[in-house]
Amino acid sequence: MNEEPAFPQTDIWTVGVLTYIMLSGVVPFRGEDETETRQNISFVRYRFEHLYNEISQEATRFLMLLFKRQPNKRPSAEECHENRWLLPTDFMIKKRERAVFLGDRLKEYSNEYHNEKAQLAHDITSKLGGKFSRSHSIQEELLTAP
Repeated sequence: MNEEPAFPQTDIWTVGVLTYIMLSGVVPFRGEDETETRQNISFVRYRFEHLYNEISQEATRFLMLLFKRQPNKRPSAEECHENRWLLPTDFMIKKRERAVFLGDRLKEYSNEYHNEKAQLAHDITSKLGGKFSRSHSIQEELLTAP
């Protein structure tokens, strides 16, 4: 986004975003508009209050490790895998099993995401004059090709 070089730890940011979504049901950096969202990403501004109340300190610390501004300060994939929150120790397994999250927010996020993508596809198709339609098979494509 900032036209900076990519590092192996660049993908770790994405792991953080996906983890945040799964632990909150909302996007971590979403702003009121695209400009605010870009600023939130650039300045690593996200809110802990969106996280489910049942989130452990280990999970919160894991997110804080992943959301470092400088990619070289983020953990490697191996270091993430060895993080205390993800370790298969009896203590952490029991702690994770006790945390129950209501899926309403995740379901709402999923619906909103898919509705936005469908609307975007509709808008693009409309701008192109409706020349494209979705096919369900290669045979259908071949039969309808000009």
